[in-house]
Amino acid sequence: MRALLQRLFPARPKPPAPPREQGAPQSPEEAVPSLLWPVADQPLSGTRPSTGEQYALTVVRGRVRAAACPAGLIGRAPVVIPRLMAMLRQDNGSTTQMAEQVMQDPILAAAVLRLSQSPLYRIRRDVNDMETALAVIGVQGLRAAIANVILKPIFQERPWGLVGEASGRMWVHGELQATLAGAKAVTLGADRLDGYLAGLLHNLGWTAVLRSLDLARVPLNPPFSEGFAHAMLRARARMFGRLMTAWDVTPGLTRLGRELMTPAPDAVQGPLIDALRDADVAATRTLFPIAEATSVEANLV
Repeated sequence: MRALLQRLFPARPKPPAPPREQGAPQSPEEAVPSLLWPVADQPLSGTRPSTGEQYALTVVRGRVRAAACPAGLIGRAPVVIPRLMAMLRQDNGSTTQMAEQVMQDPILAAAVLRLSQSPLYRIRRDVNDMETALAVIGVQGLRAAIANVILKPIFQERPWGLVGEASGRMWVHGELQATLAGAKAVTLGADRLDGYLAGLLHNLGWTAVLRSLDLARVPLNPPFSEGFAHAMLRARARMFGRLMTAWDVTPGLTRLGRELMTPAPDAVQGPLIDALRDADVAATRTLFPIAEATSVEANLV
């Protein structure tokens, strides 16, 4: 009977999907955050890790499971991070006094002015002097600018190997991610500075993972499998958590770090991690869409 009904009433074929216009947004299943964007702009190929990918994962997981924070994976961190913590925790005086201190460092002054004019604060007037800029961004904004200036050299060392190839785009991604995470953190009830710092520091997880492969002389040959890409994302999250726990930059980031060091960091929930995840996806889709990989790479690397 079923065969007879199928002959009399055949199933209608599904209409073909309309062709995507060039530049149209991708569906969630095709989102770039599922890829290893620091080192490849190619769609995933297959589901199971290859033999070479399995070896790379063995190397990375060994570093993640190390008893202490892996030494030598983040170039300038032993010098930069203590200075960052000291400046973030110091008391600040009046706006006039802060403006005088900031103006003594041209790089920091430029960062403060740039931050005060960013979409993060959405003001409707021009900011042309330091006191106005500091009034707009406040103490937390000043600390965010300090973090930006202090941490940028870590991403500018351009060492050999995978880290050297990826460092430029990781910094550009991190700056955008920091701005987005800071804004999103406020809407979710988390601390703006914690969100900003999480976004700015997040890609150091990638740096540590890629340097682990560099030190072991393990090459990466895209396109990657889906299983490998997601395993590397989990390793990046756990490595980021280990770094945040070791450095103790802020109490909020330290708590987040401890939570992410579990075997399933993708199961961690909360306002700060939600803000960071949203910012990561948004920044990656903005900067590294697959269709524009060649032109983006030429401009950023």
